[in-house]
Amino acid sequence: MPLIAAAVERKFGSLFGRGGGDQPQAGRCPGEDACETFKAGGRDLRICRVCPMEATKPKGKVQATDRDERIVGTIERMAAELEMGYPPALDEITPLEYELLLEYRNKLAECERQLRVALVMRPQG
Repeated sequence: MPLIAAAVERKFGSLFGRGGGDQPQAGRCPGEDACETFKAGGRDLRICRVCPMEATKPKGKVQATDRDERIVGTIERMAAELEMGYPPALDEITPLEYELLLEYRNKLAECERQLRVALVMRPQG
């Protein structure tokens, strides 16, 4: 499931302008390899503990496979059909597909909420 989660994260990153999850968002930890503060501190992990972005630090690099990307595509199609009023018949999908559909819709709702908050909090100028 973590590999599929990485594929979903990449999908939502590209949908919501986060560079497909490959580029850090503002206010989020970019990871040790991309963090200038971490590099300047001699790669000392104690620097991370006092960093305000520590809670968003990536826990490790997980790569999604082509199979994971196909599964996400299938779930994305199922979600689109559901949105159009054509829900999948529960006897025609696997329990895993059902759970992934729920996760996908939850992640979509979360990203939409974050986008709305970002738009509201954006400085006017």
